[in-house]
Amino acid sequence: MKKKVVLFVRVSTENQELESQIEALKQSAYIDGYSDDDLIVIAKKESGVKLKEAEREGLNELKRVIERNDIDGVYLFELSRLSRDPVTLYSLRDHIFKEKQIQLKCLKPSFSLLEEPDRTKFDTMGSLVFSIFGCFAEQEIIEKKERFHRGREQKAIEGKFAGGRVPYGYRVDEERGNLIVIDEDEASVIRTIFDLYEAGLSQPRIAVELQERGIKYRHYYGNQRNEYKNFTMHFIAHLLKNELLTGRKMKTDGCFERAYPPIISVAQFERCRDIAAANNTSYGKVSNVYYAKSLIVCPECGSKMSAYTGSRYVYRCHNAYQPADGTYSKVVNNWKDCSNKTVISINALDSLLWYLAVEQESQYLWGSAMEDISQFEAKIATIQAKIDAIQPRLKDLESKRSRIVMAFLDGDINKEFKTKKTVELDAQKLEIMKQQIAYEKDIDYFKERIEDIRRLYAVSGDDATAVANGVETIMDVKEKIEKTENDEEKSRLVHKHIKQIQIVKRMIPYQRKAKWIKSTEVEAKYVTVSFFDGSIRYFYLLCNHGSCSKWILSDEQGSVLEDLNIPIVQRFVNTKKREARKAQDEKDDEFKGMYNPKDLQIRGFDAMAKFLCMSGSVGVRRRYAQGFFEDAITVDENGVHIMDAARALEIMKASKNAWIIKILSNFYKVRKKKGK
Repeated sequence: MKKKVVLFVRVSTENQELESQIEALKQSAYIDGYSDDDLIVIAKKESGVKLKEAEREGLNELKRVIERNDIDGVYLFELSRLSRDPVTLYSLRDHIFKEKQIQLKCLKPSFSLLEEPDRTKFDTMGSLVFSIFGCFAEQEIIEKKERFHRGREQKAIEGKFAGGRVPYGYRVDEERGNLIVIDEDEASVIRTIFDLYEAGLSQPRIAVELQERGIKYRHYYGNQRNEYKNFTMHFIAHLLKNELLTGRKMKTDGCFERAYPPIISVAQFERCRDIAAANNTSYGKVSNVYYAKSLIVCPECGSKMSAYTGSRYVYRCHNAYQPADGTYSKVVNNWKDCSNKTVISINALDSLLWYLAVEQESQYLWGSAMEDISQFEAKIATIQAKIDAIQPRLKDLESKRSRIVMAFLDGDINKEFKTKKTVELDAQKLEIMKQQIAYEKDIDYFKERIEDIRRLYAVSGDDATAVANGVETIMDVKEKIEKTENDEEKSRLVHKHIKQIQIVKRMIPYQRKAKWIKSTEVEAKYVTVSFFDGSIRYFYLLCNHGSCSKWILSDEQGSVLEDLNIPIVQRFVNTKKREARKAQDEKDDEFKGMYNPKDLQIRGFDAMAKFLCMSGSVGVRRRYAQGFFEDAITVDENGVHIMDAARALEIMKASKNAWIIKILSNFYKVRKKKGK
């Protein structure tokens, strides 16, 4: 049975001549000795931009034909008709054509891939042309995408439809070149919604009002509008927040800025936003502000430690507290393995940071402001020069990467070597970009400091007189800063001066004031605080049974220098735990009021049984009748039995009776549980 050949034709647009390509390939096959009966034609019209190369229908059909038939060769008009992706091309070359010894012939440019007649090796010239034009095919698709992107962007600039969804209130006018214009029916509904909201109706009430009027809208299903449905509160809220209705330029579902014809005025839109802000009790408020947010670096995994508000309010490394079996979550959320479970109280650390921020800010403001401006500008210039020097380094890395890719495409290096080198270059590029980000952050910091000076003293340029007249004493400045009440402003000042924090556990020599504590070493948190001005300060935090009580000044060697008078403000308190402790204290007070005094006189057998934590008074009565409590119980003139609690306990302690020992053990167990 004679082998067959495939004429593979694929065009990306309607304007390309499908038939002319098929005819040219047939003529080439006739010259090679094939007849019409030997030809299998695969002709497809597909998008050259939107579909992935490996998923194209024509390419998949080619693979199916090769699997089901005895194919001798494949004819192409251009190599890009096969695929524009180099990875796909080389995969087809190695695993389809060479492995199955199927000849690949291309007309433009003219080459054959395999050496005849055995087809076990690549033709030298054919392989070279294949590699070169494979790269050209990839570049062609990139250029087509760029042209497609520019075409959509131009349509957006001209106000024309460029694909996707058309916002409610607008329609596409095909007679005017797909220009987006106002849909007057829908625009009338939008104006009604804004008028009703401005008149005082709530969003749910507006939805009811429109339903009562029988007004509906066509909602989207994909990119097409579907059947009519009733207005909902959520859709009305969307319209009231949709700023594009004012005619302002905005980015919509696509990636291009465009301005739609205005349906409502900017003034009415702003008035409605003001109403929404006034109705929202939580608008513009932050529930919890943590001063050390994004400042604490875990010494083990390098991640930023975050605030945790469970049973305790602490900063901790989130990586260290992930479940051991959370492999999927670690991959998805980029979690790292970490065993550092050191935590630190949010209240304690934030109190220290605010203390340091006040100190730094007051000293800074008292300093020579204009001199600082000059120094900051000089530092900005130096850092900018470093940033400028980074760009050639990045270009050099890109050049090296391109050369490695070309060497791989030319067959000079294997895939493993290419992967290894590109990974190394990408790692170098990542480090350089991190350095650039750090430099840019430093520039922003120095610029902010300059703006603070100019804003504080209302100066510009070299107006030194205004600076001299505006300076107060450092204590006045410090007192003024300390009066700041807004937590967001406090956090801003902390982040203005403090660059990074590190925390580790250490045992330090320290003698507590309590006489019963014999140990001269205590566990403490060693806190290193780095400032933007280059200085570093060191502190210890002492905690006792989870309650952080004292900050101690230290140094780089970890020496204990002196106690610091830094009040720890309890900004965050576990109210549930506090309420539970209060309830327990009330119970303890009740217990203490009834039973604690050493000379307590207990009246009646029921009260005696309650004091001894017994379920009933029968046991006490029996022991009293037997004479056991004879020295501890007396009878008053009214016949009431009275127990001397202290004496009764002494008698019970001296007894060897098993029942008495059991009652006494239970008594101390209950009292210990109640904290007595």
